[in-house]
Amino acid sequence: MCCDVFVRTDARRLERIVANLVANARRHGADPVEVRVAGPVVTVSDHGPGFPEHLLQDGPRRFQTGARERGQGTGLGLTIAFGQAQVIGARVELSNAAGGGAVAAVHLPTADSQPHPLPSADS
Repeated sequence: MCCDVFVRTDARRLERIVANLVANARRHGADPVEVRVAGPVVTVSDHGPGFPEHLLQDGPRRFQTGARERGQGTGLGLTIAFGQAQVIGARVELSNAAGGGAVAAVHLPTADSQPHPLPSADS
């Protein structure tokens, strides 16, 4: 990358987003879990079976887990990550890697994006 990219975000909320995505990858995927930062995008990927098709199409829903792991997890991790991303003006994009594994990419607003006030981490 040739240039620095500056993002405008709430660090605590970003930490929650990444922590939830990593926890989800560890719980439902296979090692290694990788976290990459490229410009304004933070990507969490694993080498497991990938996201179920319904999750890719409809996104996460509270208390809904993937069909293949019923009984594991609460179904809240991805929902929380998506909600926190929305609060800070980011978006989470889910996909499956061609060779297998789940990929969650957090697209952060850059400093030159449309400004909006960030709520405090306590709200």
